Amino acid sequence: MIESPTAGGHNAPPRGKAAVERGRRAIYGERDRVDIEGLRALGVPFWLAGGYGNAEKLREALEQGAAGIQVEPRLRSLKSPGCGPT
Repeated sequence: MIESPTAGGHNAPPRGKAAVERGRRAIYGERDRVDIEGLRALGVPFWLAGGYGNAEKLREALEQGAAGIQVEPRLRSLKSPGCGPT
């Protein structure tokens, strides 16, 4: 599971000197971006999380080589066409 900073408060802190904005929220930078090509080159399945909770972002994740996405747990119970097992 590869989580972007928008995945919630359970992420690793920013790399390098930690920058914090008002409200004590960590500021992530370029060094924190995932190297998707490098990850894909490993040849192991991976899932993306953090900002991928819609159809367009799911397509983007799949095009990047992800096996799928993780969405907020409360969304897992939705019954929508095309959201079930294939």
